[in-house]
Amino acid sequence: MHPKLQFIAIIPARKGSKSVREKNLQIINPRNRHNLLERAVRIAQDSGLFKEIIVTTDYRRGLVPKGCSVIDRPKELCTDEAKMVDVTSHTLSKIKTGYDFFFLLQPSSPFRDLNDLYAIADLLEHKIKLSSGEMEYPKSVISVADVKEVHPNRMYTEKNGLLYPLRHTNFENKQDLKPCFIRSGTYYVCSLEEFRKQKSFYLRPCVPYRVGEVSALNIDSYEALYKA
Repeated sequence: MHPKLQFIAIIPARKGSKSVREKNLQIINPRNRHNLLERAVRIAQDSGLFKEIIVTTDYRRGLVPKGCSVIDRPKELCTDEAKMVDVTSHTLSKIKTGYDFFFLLQPSSPFRDLNDLYAIADLLEHKIKLSSGEMEYPKSVISVADVKEVHPNRMYTEKNGLLYPLRHTNFENKQDLKPCFIRSGTYYVCSLEEFRKQKSFYLRPCVPYRVGEVSALNIDSYEALYKA
């Protein structure tokens, strides 16, 4: 088992959003009145896992919940074209060293569960068996959801009016298709040391953490907002 690991939470929240206006300040449950940013901060605080909870943002400080460290995000990292890898790298460049893993908790995934956070933390504490037979600690964990019937073997592309399969398929029955997953965006958990070297959320060995349909819901449109 790993020596006691030190975790931090990184919560990215910028003002602009083309998909949903002021997305991070939207409230999906009128009864508790917490907006998406507040929900992300609150579950991080309630978990008791994190040595530091960091919000990287261009919001004014009064809109950020208390109890967080705030990092001012530069304008070039507040656009629709800015990559989350670059936002995370900027955040890590502004904090002290000494932490082992960060949990990236995007406010647009509002249906997290404390038990998931604890389960992921536990995964990081134990070695896993590699294809080589060697044992190694995970360097990253990424949450994924089962694609179910939306499987790559059933997908096609169109060119010049003709239909082509994306993959060779014998039109297998649903029950015969190999399991296939899509990243949900709910949890990205990475070794700080390895992320700084590779600038990627996928760090080998990478362990999947499966989430259900509700936890995988991402608020990236008004349709998803109303569904939530």
